[in-house]
Amino acid sequence: MKKIISEKYPLFLMLFSIAFGIVYSIGRQLYETGLLNVSFIEIIISGVLCFICLNVGRYLSYKLSAESSDALQYGWDLELKIFVLLLASYLVCLCTYFPGVGMNDGLNMLNEGMGISKQFPVYYCIFVTLLGKIGYRLGSLQISIALYSICQVFAVSAILAGVIGWFWRKNIRGIFKVCLTLFLVLEPIFPMYAISMLKDTLFALFLAASLIFLYEMIHGNLQMKKEKWFWIFFGIDLAGIVVLRNNGVYIVGILLAVLIILFRVYRKKLLLITGSLCIVLFFGRLVMAQYGQTQLFQEMAGIPLQQIAAVVSEDGYMEKEQEEFVEQIMPLSIIKQKYNPATVDVLKWDHENFNTEFLNEHKAEFLKVWSELLIPNFDIYIKAYLQQTYWFWAPRQEGDVQVFYTIETFADNSWLIEFVEKNGIHDQPLLPESLNSVLRSYYNYGRYFLREGVCFWIMLGCALLLFLKRKNWKEFVIFLPCILLWLTLMISTPVASSMRYVFAFVYGLPIYFVFLLIKDEGQNAEI
Repeated sequence: MKKIISEKYPLFLMLFSIAFGIVYSIGRQLYETGLLNVSFIEIIISGVLCFICLNVGRYLSYKLSAESSDALQYGWDLELKIFVLLLASYLVCLCTYFPGVGMNDGLNMLNEGMGISKQFPVYYCIFVTLLGKIGYRLGSLQISIALYSICQVFAVSAILAGVIGWFWRKNIRGIFKVCLTLFLVLEPIFPMYAISMLKDTLFALFLAASLIFLYEMIHGNLQMKKEKWFWIFFGIDLAGIVVLRNNGVYIVGILLAVLIILFRVYRKKLLLITGSLCIVLFFGRLVMAQYGQTQLFQEMAGIPLQQIAAVVSEDGYMEKEQEEFVEQIMPLSIIKQKYNPATVDVLKWDHENFNTEFLNEHKAEFLKVWSELLIPNFDIYIKAYLQQTYWFWAPRQEGDVQVFYTIETFADNSWLIEFVEKNGIHDQPLLPESLNSVLRSYYNYGRYFLREGVCFWIMLGCALLLFLKRKNWKEFVIFLPCILLWLTLMISTPVASSMRYVFAFVYGLPIYFVFLLIKDEGQNAEI
């Protein structure tokens, strides 16, 4: 197997580069012309550049790992020092944007409490609701938001300290350890997300950390994998993924199924983790039932809704019965007026015109109508799908990424203005104005990060290079959480661009590079 991979490695790189070139060309043509076209010149140029980058990356992964020093032994005081460094960096950011930053989701939860658990993960709603009660008791929700930001900064710093500590114990050159540490401490997008009132920050960090557990499961020393703490922390990490985003259940469910099938030696431990997570989910369902809440179908059906809306907007083929059914969800004239190729949210959160109850009660009929419209409107469906998911797959670097710089972000919920004013929520920097102005200019650079699709292709490229370096297909299992995250978004994303949905790719960047720089150390797991 290893000999075949070594002989065929140029073929793997070539196929990847061709796929990259095709996707790049489709993305560019769709973005600039609105048409589904490809340019063979673009495919060739971008494919050749991708092939060169992959070969350079492959050479460096061999060269730099061969020159790496031996792994060093550090005590737990290493994590403590890193934790303090991260905490100091992120608290400075919090003082600059006190009480924190975010979007309307957090404000909605503070306003509606557990009544909004039909839309957001139930355990996250419990946490935010409790903070809201504390704020009401103390006279201002400003306090609730500040407590949220402080709790999240401590949690992010603690988890990242563990991740960076893992870097430092690996046999890679010291200069890379220093650079990767400074990247996570100083790159402005990280402190901005650390203080953002978003469930996505911790979700992304838990998901990125899961790659390390999978790497150690495959390549780590056998003694460590016998330690109960390894499996306890792995279970906690997976629980974080499950409870912080609704798609986390599908990611972890598929991941655990794959691991249970592949790794006989860990099967009992993995089944124990699976059972524990089922209990966590069961109690979450009980809480939702207590509040009479059921998950909204429209949250899972974003892309089908958008494709049907595209058919309406472009006067595609629809029979009278199908028109009548869609009309009951939302008037066709309103769909035509409000249709936006980049997001379905403007339709599904139009509380005046979108009939949420009807859609929830007629899920099967909705899916039947959606499937019936597929063949006669195939080109419209494909175009609507690509536009709805654009920045998650297109390897293009244009525009700013999603970063929040105020807590007063209302999106389409303008009615929140009254709620914010009534509860004393406002931007309240704690630093002197002159220093605050300088720091805000610095943190503003967080917007100029790599786009979502670029990060996705870097992840795929690193997975391919690790596979070619180790000559073992198990290396793809390490990247499975990120791949599953991407797939769930490609099935149900409500918007074409949202860095918070794939922030795990951002946290993952230094982790991917460490994988490529580590010497092949330790014993592989039995399969």
